[in-house]
Amino acid sequence: MQRGRVRSGGPRRPGPSNPRLRVRVLAGRRRTRAAPAEAYVSRAPIRAALARVETALASRAGMQSVIQWWRKQGELMVAACWEESRWRESSTLPDEDTYLAIAEVSIGVRWIVASLLLLDGASMPPLADGLVLTATAAVSAAVRLANDLHDTRRERREAKIQLLFLRTRALQALGYRRRPAQRRARQDVHALLSQRVARAKVLLDDRQWSGAPRLRSGLSGMLGAALGLIHAREPAVGDTGLAVGQLRE
Repeated sequence: MQRGRVRSGGPRRPGPSNPRLRVRVLAGRRRTRAAPAEAYVSRAPIRAALARVETALASRAGMQSVIQWWRKQGELMVAACWEESRWRESSTLPDEDTYLAIAEVSIGVRWIVASLLLLDGASMPPLADGLVLTATAAVSAAVRLANDLHDTRRERREAKIQLLFLRTRALQALGYRRRPAQRRARQDVHALLSQRVARAKVLLDDRQWSGAPRLRSGLSGMLGAALGLIHAREPAVGDTGLAVGQLRE
């Protein structure tokens, strides 16, 4: 009786005995492994999505410049999200200024503002140094910090990079123990948030706002929603002047 190995049931996988199939399988594996890297470095998906929207907007005469600006804001937001993903995957720790420069774009406030202006029928992009974009940058900065103070346990489990963790690590490098470093870092970020909220409120004050009322309302709503995530007692913009409510966890 010929002795041999008993085969298990199920379909036979392609192997060396079938060179053509083996080539196809290996090629597929190479494509699968390369896919995340290709998706990261390419802006093709967002470009394709935005192109479809642009096609739908093409019939709107006189809006081409604002559509191009709106498209750019979308690309910048996605590129910022990809950069944050790269930090996580490569275990890179940016300095605080680099982190904020990227994170204040990835938070999406600028993209939302661009969309609101487009929906309002704006014919030109806002001025780079004008009130609208200055207020947008201020709200982006405040919303990012509020977000970094929210649900920190989950973000620590997910190994996310954010300002509270970066400040804690910097304090530990200076000799602070872990618990005191965490408390001091939270105090620092709360103080910075208070400053940024105050600046945003000045820019959104009804007495000096010259932009569209709906845009001001949208920026105010985003700021209030972000502060609500960390249970911040922040009065509505314009209700009590420039006072900043007491922040608490």
